[in-house]
Amino acid sequence: MWLQVATQLDLSYAVNVLSYFAHNPDKSYWNAIKHALRYIKRTLDFGITYKASRDLNLIGYVDSDFAGYKDI
Repeated sequence: MWLQVATQLDLSYAVNVLSYFAHNPDKSYWNAIKHALRYIKRTLDFGITYKASRDLNLIGYVDSDFAGYKDI
């Protein structure tokens, strides 16, 4: 869980939604799992680099609500 939150912030929401449906998985659940795993495989070389600086200007953008998915 710490690795998900600290290193893969873009996956936090997806993991949360997938865990909600884990008690009764169907084919769409497994397709979503495969989609998330393919995403992880494609983004293994991506990362965040922190550099020492006197100025702290942190800007971030995210769209992690999957277009207002309301099934949960």
